[in-house]
Amino acid sequence: MRINYYRTKMVLVKENGMNYKVDDDFQVTKPENIAKLIYDVFNLQGEMQEHLIVICLDTKNRIIAVKTVFIGLLNRSIVHPREVFNFALLSASASIIVAHNHPSGDVRPSPQDISITKRLNEVGELIGIELLDHIIIGNQYDESDIKYSSMREEKILN
Repeated sequence: MRINYYRTKMVLVKENGMNYKVDDDFQVTKPENIAKLIYDVFNLQGEMQEHLIVICLDTKNRIIAVKTVFIGLLNRSIVHPREVFNFALLSASASIIVAHNHPSGDVRPSPQDISITKRLNEVGELIGIELLDHIIIGNQYDESDIKYSSMREEKILN
């Protein structure tokens, strides 16, 4: 008789990281500021695929970690709450903001965007990590005219 034995162990994995300086008066409560941060830091203009980014916040709404958790297709990203909240839990987040780009440039939320936002909100409520907002950015950036939409501002998130 043959018995297969499997063992899994955690190992340290090296990740690349960068530090970005933000102004002391930077407020994550303003969706426009988050959209500008996403444009400046992730430089998603011209990307041909959707990128979903999780911004993790502490109890005072200060950014403690940011990560791209999904890279999807031209017109959609396959998002699962497990990966979004796994990163939030590992970062000891009190709350999160998610953001993604629309390669088409149209920042209006799609039915799938609305559906995943509601699902992330439900999971966040269940595990005690609040989803503060879901920001969608377009594919062009002009500092004087930042194109974005906020699910909180549009009352999709309460």
